[in-house]
Amino acid sequence: MTLPKQYQWLATNTTALVQAALKDLGTLEGPGTANNPRIINWADEVAAANPTPYNNWAADWYNKDSVPWCGLAMAVWAVRSANGKADRMPPKNYLAAASWASWGVPVQFRGREGLRLNEILLGDVAVFSRSGGNHVAIILGVTHDGKWLLCLGGNQDDAVNIKRFAISRLYAVRRPPYKVRPQGARHVRVASTGAISTREG
Repeated sequence: MTLPKQYQWLATNTTALVQAALKDLGTLEGPGTANNPRIINWADEVAAANPTPYNNWAADWYNKDSVPWCGLAMAVWAVRSANGKADRMPPKNYLAAASWASWGVPVQFRGREGLRLNEILLGDVAVFSRSGGNHVAIILGVTHDGKWLLCLGGNQDDAVNIKRFAISRLYAVRRPPYKVRPQGARHVRVASTGAISTREG
């Protein structure tokens, strides 16, 4: 999918994780009871790249895209951007969004003085709280008013897309374990416009 005009700035100077996710931008769940085989096959791709007992089980078990798949999307993007590095592979139990709160390196975005939004970089992974569970997505930027994160993720209104999330929902921020931080992993401020996520998994 071609990047929408307002997101053309993501075409260059990003991170490997963001680049991997952008290739799936626009992917949709199957309509009604149908399933999108592209989404279903992601679990097989993760297991082939990293054949742990859990990943093999997930590949056998995951056969409906009506099951929340934000963690699955994040896992396949992590695998594709890992270049074989074991420390960048998905966490155990990757289908559960909350498991991503232990992946990579922690980012301290809260301190005694309040939120440290400047610590949050493009390409960091956000875990959000939500009714009935959690959600995981990739951070693209912080809005100028400091109230929202612009995030790229899966299972956001049944699609891979870019949405705004309230910073008040933020549970954890994790960073890929870079040996040398890429130039694209930088603090980005974005406009406060754009669609707000209303349904994710």
